Amino acid sequence: ENLDRYLEIFKRFQAEQKLDEIKNRMQQLVEQKSLINQEISNIDQNTELSDLAKFSQDEERNLDEFDNIMETIEEASKLVEPFSTESSNELSQLAHSELTKETNENIKQTIQSLSQKNIGEAQNSSQSSLQNMESMMEMMMNAQQNFQKQTVAKMSEQFQKAINDLLYLSSQEEQLLSEVKQAQRNSPRLRELAQRQQLLQDQLQSVTK
Repeated sequence: ENLDRYLEIFKRFQAEQKLDEIKNRMQQLVEQKSLINQEISNIDQNTELSDLAKFSQDEERNLDEFDNIMETIEEASKLVEPFSTESSNELSQLAHSELTKETNENIKQTIQSLSQKNIGEAQNSSQSSLQNMESMMEMMMNAQQNFQKQTVAKMSEQFQKAINDLLYLSSQEEQLLSEVKQAQRNSPRLRELAQRQQLLQDQLQSVTK
């Protein structure tokens, strides 16, 4: 039972670490995207082709990271599922949402528009993808917070149950000791009381594992 408990704690820790990783990577991606979007918004007809090519490469890196993060969110969904079906569904829905597809398409559109020197279209699609990423970042943080609340609530419930069980077993043990004191040394009830005591000890050991 101790091994099972440690394994459950380890798996929960893995899930929490994965959610932290996603949050940090998403924050970094939004920051990078915000900087590039600012550069793209300043483009005009006099902007050098080499600068447009650089912005396009930056957006390709953003697209790769965005797609990788979505895959990691799907992995996190599976890690979270044993502890919270609700949070698992939230993450899976986010990874496969229309918002995700739209963001992916917006970044691709920005890359294509930059290569064609279609400035207005590049600026519009870049701004749209940034806004979508910010929305997704908020959704990701909400999912993480919900998971933390649910796991803490579950642990508190388990702890309270263990306390209640201990209090009940303690009262039963006190009652048993009182009966043992009152019983005669040669009383046939002593065997029955000894069995009850062994049962209580087994139950107590089970609760404290």
